[in-house]
Amino acid sequence: MVKKKDPNHVTKACPKKPNAQVPYHFYWHGNRVQRRFYVGLILLSLGVTLFFSSFLIATKTDTVIDSSFVLEPSEEYVTGYHTRIITISSLTGEVVVDGVGVYLTAYGFNTKHLRNVFINQNLSFKINRANDLYTFTFENTGGNLQSSIKFTLKERWMDIRLLIPAFITLLISAPVGTVLIVTGLRKKTKGKREDSLKSAGV
Repeated sequence: MVKKKDPNHVTKACPKKPNAQVPYHFYWHGNRVQRRFYVGLILLSLGVTLFFSSFLIATKTDTVIDSSFVLEPSEEYVTGYHTRIITISSLTGEVVVDGVGVYLTAYGFNTKHLRNVFINQNLSFKINRANDLYTFTFENTGGNLQSSIKFTLKERWMDIRLLIPAFITLLISAPVGTVLIVTGLRKKTKGKREDSLKSAGV
């Protein structure tokens, strides 16, 4: 059975819903504000990482004195070393004595703890920070007995020249990256505030 249409019946179209406004935080991703924020974060991270990595590259440890000698009674042995130029250095020494004990005296910057030190068997010492010329004097005052001594001195040093490129990169990338990050965050906060005001009908 076919239904007849009522000629007086008017079909009403359903009203279309107005396009809802897209909140700012939805279109924030992928736009210029986001790119600015992440570019700034990458620049800042790159500068800091490169600067601290350069410390590992620029720091080295070398054995600068490795000697063995015998001291007769009332005999002295003097040796010395000059630290590297344009570096930050520290010295680490180790003395091993076989026989009668000896006295050690060191002269140079920051060596007050190494004046007339008696060594019976072994001694380890450190000079931090080290700079310029150092002399080490060993003296046998053990009567009629001799002493066999092994002296090792290591220098841990950092070449400041290798830090200059990384420092310049940090000076450039850190301010630029910080500005981009702060600007991106401000733009994002401002956009969210505007969305809140519009949704509230202000």
